[in-house]
Amino acid sequence: VNLNPSNSTSGPTFCGFTLPPSQISKSNQLDLKFTTDDSMTHGGYDLSYYSAKPVLVSTKNTENMFYEFEPNFERSGAITPIGFPSAYPNSTIQRFSIRPPSGLFCTFKMISLSLTSVADVDSCDASDTLRYKTVIATNDGGDEEHRDSNWISPCISVSEGKFA
Repeated sequence: VNLNPSNSTSGPTFCGFTLPPSQISKSNQLDLKFTTDDSMTHGGYDLSYYSAKPVLVSTKNTENMFYEFEPNFERSGAITPIGFPSAYPNSTIQRFSIRPPSGLFCTFKMISLSLTSVADVDSCDASDTLRYKTVIATNDGGDEEHRDSNWISPCISVSEGKFA
């Protein structure tokens, strides 16, 4: 599978059995070219994608690239940060919104979590963090107040969460 095959100098090619890291395009267009040979056929690939608009933001004397991914309205799916399963980029904020169909609750299970190598992290503000919060949706599709005023810290030993 080759990304952006019209400009092969900038698009990586993936092959074999190892999942490549997640990618982010350099423009508002992503082209895929899937090429097969004459050997035995295999399963192919399963690709998920999200739209995001990167914006440079300054917080606490630091500049971060902020990626606000478009909401996901599917009943199920997977979310990974840019670069997964390899290293994610430094100085980024990546925000996802999961909005299952009306009347459904969302359960999530953390399959893998590798954010810092610092032993016994005392403060989530001192290292890379993953935080989540819940939102109460209104009947008109808008959002009411967040159920939790602050993002919930991931420093607790919880691998499965359920929220409404």
